Amino acid sequence: MTSHPYNRQTPSVRRKAAVAVIVRQRRLLVIRRSQNVPAPGKLCFPGGGIQPNESEQEAVVREIAEEIGVSCFPQQKIWHSQTSWGTDVAWWAAEIAEDAQIEINLDEVAEYFWLRPAELHAHVDLLPSNHEFLSAWKAQTFTIADFSDPFARHADD
Repeated sequence: MTSHPYNRQTPSVRRKAAVAVIVRQRRLLVIRRSQNVPAPGKLCFPGGGIQPNESEQEAVVREIAEEIGVSCFPQQKIWHSQTSWGTDVAWWAAEIAEDAQIEINLDEVAEYFWLRPAELHAHVDLLPSNHEFLSAWKAQTFTIADFSDPFARHADD
């Protein structure tokens, strides 16, 4: 992953983050970061830092509520990674209600999309850590329930 000078950590302090991987109709919920946050304009899965005394699941729920204004239900931790600047990232398969009305927080999110894994994997604006997640998924390092062969082309692509 690419190092970002705005987020350098001392070796004794390790930041932790949690990310939600939300699937609907073979598409992934992805946000474009606003100009007010680190890595502005980049595409990524919604999520963020874990606060002191907060579990990964609690962080996923809070971050989804803050960024896109909906309730989120973490289902299963599917992957773990570490950024080159030392942030430990927990990747959680999560669900939102079928009828959830997404309302983005413009301070953090410029827009949102539902993209196929292959579309997202090839996107020029994708954060490097998210690219690594998709590469691991493509290599079948892990699976996501009810999502077989995520990078295959389908008739509705």
